[in-house]
Amino acid sequence: IKFASSMSFTTIPGATSDDQVTYRGTEGIDAIAFANTTGNQYVESFGGVDTVTLLNSGSAHYAGLLSNSSFKLGTGADTLQSTSTTASTYSSIFVNGNAGVDTLNFGANAADAVIGSTVMGGADADTITTSTANISKFNGNKGADTLNISRAATNASVFGGQGTDTLNITAGMTGSLVNGDNGDDRFTATANNLTTTSVKGGAGTDI
Repeated sequence: IKFASSMSFTTIPGATSDDQVTYRGTEGIDAIAFANTTGNQYVESFGGVDTVTLLNSGSAHYAGLLSNSSFKLGTGADTLQSTSTTASTYSSIFVNGNAGVDTLNFGANAADAVIGSTVMGGADADTITTSTANISKFNGNKGADTLNISRAATNASVFGGQGTDTLNITAGMTGSLVNGDNGDDRFTATANNLTTTSVKGGAGTDI
């Protein structure tokens, strides 16, 4: 695990090597990078413009899997990003951007996958970009959010939440649901392979 921070995260280890490790930020500007980390991480940031980076460098010792982890960002304009150089799988993770104009990006590597996970923008105008998604939920929540479905999705759910949201579908979807929810939402679809997938505007005047 690598740290690059102007204000330190506090590390609270579990009782054993199999227990969850907690990383708690400050009210300042914090940054933390998880390099070749397998799971059981809990990250909580507070105020400030914070950055969480997930990086799998392709080490032979790691399978490129991060599982059973939670990332709760704070009240600033925070970023959670995957910058893996080789295929990575994020399984059973929970992400909440909370308040602030946040960027949650899992779409940098076309080979990455999010499985059985929940990614939420929180309050304010957030941007969520998906990787390949299976049995996962993405929700912009409050604010004028932008959700980019940029990789194939199977049995996934995508919700704009409250506010005037923009939902961009540029990859195929199978057995999935896209719902703008409340607000005057805008849908853009350039993918022509939406199989057994429902696209609903929800409440409001949608385009």
